[in-house]
Amino acid sequence: MKDVVFVNQLIHRARQHQDLGLIYYPVELSKVRLMAHSDASHGNAKNHGTLGGYILGFTEHGVWDGRPVSWTPAAWRSYR
Repeated sequence: MKDVVFVNQLIHRARQHQDLGLIYYPVELSKVRLMAHSDASHGNAKNHGTLGGYILGFTEHGVWDGRPVSWTPAAWRSYR
């Protein structure tokens, strides 16, 4: 039953945001780097719970030099 509820939520969100999309920019394979972004909130959720999440993406090594480069999402997760 838990999976059915989850799939129904996914369908609802997909319909709610059907006008949005993801753009995947090409990253040159010889320059590709994996970049992770994360955030968490400790004790701010309901019943003093913790919220958090992360997103992983592919980018080019120039990002560490402060240059504007492409960034392409690869995976994400949020949790309570």
